[in-house]
Amino acid sequence: MSMPRDFFEKVVKPSYQDWRNEPLAEHRAKALFGFANDMAERIYHHFALEKKYGKHGEGRYRDELGRTDPDFGLLRDIADGTKHFQLGRTNRKISSANQTGRGALTWDKLGDKWEDTAYTFEESGDLLMTTLDTGEQRSLISIANNVMSMWERLLNENGL
Repeated sequence: MSMPRDFFEKVVKPSYQDWRNEPLAEHRAKALFGFANDMAERIYHHFALEKKYGKHGEGRYRDELGRTDPDFGLLRDIADGTKHFQLGRTNRKISSANQTGRGALTWDKLGDKWEDTAYTFEESGDLLMTTLDTGEQRSLISIANNVMSMWERLLNENGL
């Protein structure tokens, strides 16, 4: 098994499942978001992408992932907000760790596509969410589901 696949199977996926078993456990969600963000560095080093992005190009690689999959960019912001509290990157969608936590979605501010959600209408009143700087709200589960699918797709496409 490759280093990125091994990390995905042994760390990221079990963290995802642990959180899904306890969907209001913010510490589990944020651990998953950190690990799913760390996958970018595993891929970067596995494929020696410094030739393309430069010696310290992990951030540029993450920027590219965020452009091709905006939910990865949002996951990165949430992971970085957990680690640093305030974000200063110009391409961020949130500015502070205070924008992520338990709450109720406001339907007229909902940015989730219904088909991407993994909660029922009844569950949507109390879940983990983030409010973007624009005021749009997103559930952490829809972000996580999209990024988990992205990593699975990228690993498979690259034979990992």
